Amino acid sequence: MPLPPGKNLQAIIVGPAGASAQSSQPPASSPAPSWDSADEYIMSAASPGDVLITRDIPLAARAVARGITALNDRGDLWTADAVRERASLRDHMAALRELGAAPPSPTNRSFGPKDVRAFADALDKAIRAALAAHRQ
Repeated sequence: MPLPPGKNLQAIIVGPAGASAQSSQPPASSPAPSWDSADEYIMSAASPGDVLITRDIPLAARAVARGITALNDRGDLWTADAVRERASLRDHMAALRELGAAPPSPTNRSFGPKDVRAFADALDKAIRAALAAHRQ
């Protein structure tokens, strides 16, 4: 998916395809991550004041622990409590599915206008907060 124009947006290719791509070189100030791990690259390149969008609970936990603002794709802010709650719920549902006591996870839930608006509002709020913090 192509990125919209913007000086603060960057696409990075990780994994075998990104190992040889010039744009995939890690920032000079950070340690070289393993090219098979997008999470490692993200954490080596991110710093407090950045905004991370992820559904990945362990990645969100790492980001929150480092003071990086993290949102999911529905516009919910990841906090330490939210990460613990979602991880606990995920693990509990996985155990129930293993026992056959719960249906399989839904694979697709489409975004409606309400979801798009919620995400856009949350992203705008996170960016404004990061900019305000940077100015101080």
